[in-house]
Amino acid sequence: MKRRAFLTTSGATLLAGCSGSPTEPAEDIDRQTTQTTDIQTQTKTTQADVDTAKVVIDDAKWKSEGESVEFLIGNNGEGMSGHVTVVARWYDSAGRYIGHDQASIPALHSGASWKIEVNTTSPFSVNNFDAYVEYEDRYISDELNAWSVEIDESIPAITGIVDHGRDDETAVDVLATTYDSGWITHVGTTVDTRIPDREWRFMIPLVKISDISKQVGENVELMFHTA
Repeated sequence: MKRRAFLTTSGATLLAGCSGSPTEPAEDIDRQTTQTTDIQTQTKTTQADVDTAKVVIDDAKWKSEGESVEFLIGNNGEGMSGHVTVVARWYDSAGRYIGHDQASIPALHSGASWKIEVNTTSPFSVNNFDAYVEYEDRYISDELNAWSVEIDESIPAITGIVDHGRDDETAVDVLATTYDSGWITHVGTTVDTRIPDREWRFMIPLVKISDISKQVGENVELMFHTA
């Protein structure tokens, strides 16, 4: 189900900061050595079994007044979200709407935070803004056995091996999210629709989506979906 949460105040007024520290995901992947990551056995998760997310805008303020806004997005729900998009709407000094810009990530873990800067592309002078976040309130995934998960900072990318345990010509897509002390730093996805009934060695290119850290976060979460 798609949901929307609005910024409670707009413009130059600052919101209250994020309370407490972000929660780190459970998996800790060593970037130097090969490490086995057991993601339990293959079980299909149904939509009714999944806890729901509650994504909110914890903070929003001008990074450079009239040019860019810095957002702090948090997931206060019990479950991982699906796709998350923060939308900033721009207004001139007379209160006229003059355009919008946005940023997205494929998912946000329960208890995690995403810090992102949204720059205006409006051709007019921006005096004020408001904002909202749209998100899917749950992420449906399959639990698969993955191992030899490594971070390659030079690309950057994540590599690993997974056994899908399904029939020939199985489709698997993988979502990777990296965290630094609970703050999301990079995301990436990959998909193959014709995997035979054997182990799949995969590589997931990563995209930096936060200024929290220059490096790829050491904590990695992999989410799999089969079809």
